[in-house]
Amino acid sequence: MMICLSKKASLLLSSVILCLPARGQILGGYRYYGKSYPHDNVVTDSFQFNGYTNFWYDVNHDWVLYGNLFKIAFDDIDYTIAQTRRDIADDMGIPVLYLQEGYMNSLLASDFEIMYQPSLSDIEKKASKNNILL
Repeated sequence: MMICLSKKASLLLSSVILCLPARGQILGGYRYYGKSYPHDNVVTDSFQFNGYTNFWYDVNHDWVLYGNLFKIAFDDIDYTIAQTRRDIADDMGIPVLYLQEGYMNSLLASDFEIMYQPSLSDIEKKASKNNILL
């Protein structure tokens, strides 16, 4: 049901609504006392996502919030380094390999030979001549 008001009636109704007193929160009780220590009130939240979007995605962020406002998100460095090591090992075709720092630099700095299930004598022979990757 639609009510049609004349221009005079709608003008009268809008003026009555505008003349009603507005009530709000009294701000007299909210005062600043002392110093502010924002670093004591920072909230840090960890966010981890391991899943598939368009590709397999592993991320771990720390979110910093203050006063219910989002401030910054930064990667968890230890997790990111460990995940990168796992990704490199997976790209090499050895998903259970855990790489040490400097391993890839040393491996790629010189020629090496890949050996699949060699005997101990084969390892000793090849290792004396060249770098090997088992």
